[in-house]
Parts: sequence; structure tokens; C-alpha cells
Amino acid sequence: MFNSRRLAILSFVVLVLFWGSSFPVIKVGLHYSTPLIFASLRTLLGGLIMALIALKWGGRLDIRRTWPMIVISSL
Repeated sequence: MFNSRRLAILSFVVLVLFWGSSFPVIKVGLHYSTPLIFASLRTLLGGLIMALIALKWGGRLDIRRTWPMIVISSL
């Protein structure tokens, strides 16, 4: 479907679009919530998206073994 060069270029374009659009989104979002709540929601959403991508790529969720590390990193 895609060769590696096209995939790299497409990935870079998507990264630039997300990164460039984050500043206007933050500016608008801060009009509707406090900075702490907005940053918390943004971090939660980013973590959920990364977890879904990791699970789709074959990652395992072993909470019994990793819960101390999850709790410490969330503080």
C-alpha cells in the first residue's frame, strides 16, 4: 500500500498538523476551563490514545504486575 518513504512523509505531515493545531486549541480551551483542568483532560486524552495504539500494535495490559509503576507515574 505505502512504501516507507511515503509513510514517513505522511507521518510527518500528520505530526505537523497536530502539533501546529495544538496552540489554537489550547487558547480556545482555556476560555472554557481552568488551566489545571484543561491540562489534566489533555493528558488523560493523550494517555488513552497512546494506550489504544499500544494495544492495537500488540501490547499487553498487565495491571496486576504494573500497577505500582502506573500509580507512581501518575503522581
